[in-house]
Amino acid sequence: IDLQSQGKTVEALVESIINKALNPDGKPIFHKFDKVTLMNEADPTTLIKVATALNNATSEYRTEEVEKN
Repeated sequence: IDLQSQGKTVEALVESIINKALNPDGKPIFHKFDKVTLMNEADPTTLIKVATALNNATSEYRTEEVEKN
């Protein structure tokens, strides 16, 4: 949220992807060291699509968890 409010949209997307992208075993796909590569070499449109998918998946998961409790 801080990055987004500072106008650092791409950095905010990359941080979101790094924090939320997990493999099927629940282990992180990316690490903090991948941030520079993602920011400089990844297509921004692809970053938006991936971040949106991850955020939607996370929101749906959290909603289900709250409903269970």
